[in-house]
Amino acid sequence: MKELSRSLAKLDGSLSQLEAFFADTAGTPRFIALLSPTCPGCINGADAVREAILEEQDTELAVAII
Repeated sequence: MKELSRSLAKLDGSLSQLEAFFADTAGTPRFIALLSPTCPGCINGADAVREAILEEQDTELAVAII
């Protein structure tokens, strides 16, 4: 399987990056979070996801935070 990036990327206004994520992670369990950048609770949620899933991940899991 292709090595996935653990860095953040700004979406370019189209769905091409998200489509590529789905194509690159076919057959892999996925976790997708849709968060508002202007919502304080969502920002806290993004931090929680980063800590709980991205930093402590022991299993193969593709993660997208949008």
